[in-house]
Amino acid sequence: MMRWTTVFWDLDGTLIDPWEGITRAVGYALATMGHPQLEDAALGRFIGPPLLDSFRRATGWDEAHCRQAVDHYRVHFRRDGIRQQHLYPGIAGVVRDLARRGVRQVVATSKPTVFAEQIVAQHQLRPCFKAVVGSQLDGRRAAKREVLRAAADMLGTLNARHAVMIGDTAADVEAARALGCDSVAVRYGYGCWDETLRARPTLTADTVAELARLLIGHPVA
Repeated sequence: MMRWTTVFWDLDGTLIDPWEGITRAVGYALATMGHPQLEDAALGRFIGPPLLDSFRRATGWDEAHCRQAVDHYRVHFRRDGIRQQHLYPGIAGVVRDLARRGVRQVVATSKPTVFAEQIVAQHQLRPCFKAVVGSQLDGRRAAKREVLRAAADMLGTLNARHAVMIGDTAADVEAARALGCDSVAVRYGYGCWDETLRARPTLTADTVAELARLLIGHPVA
């Protein structure tokens, strides 16, 4: 019997490896605004958090300049980056297996909903999810707690004791705790693992295969 009947999925660093699409779009935005390019470690910190916050931390710019950077980022992301998002090997099998078992699944991401919907659809996974919930393009509902609360509300009825949030960051774990549900932190993503562990996830999974065992009892080919 499934431990959880509702599964909330983070997108970047959990379902998909977004490195290519995000880092190239960040590079385009920085180059357009005359900022030096960043090292890989700094680029990795753009994966997960709201873009506005990430540009602010990376550049020290004021909000107006950061919003311009976000606009430039989205020009590149819409044109090229949307196609440069790759599913982690094995994750599609996990999602499809859960759907066959009747588990309610929802994507809950800080990425704008319009982009998240396109990414999920292009990987032929949209029928597996009851909803895809993200942020608004104007920056509203960017915090993961707000996203997860909105995702839960969209389901109508939810027994939080039988729900789990799967993600790669401390923000995912903290959002789950605020909702009153379990959390599984995945190590294969881009979140800072020490920070994620300090947030005290219910369970952890180093690999997609380990995650599959937690969710359905066995790896999925």
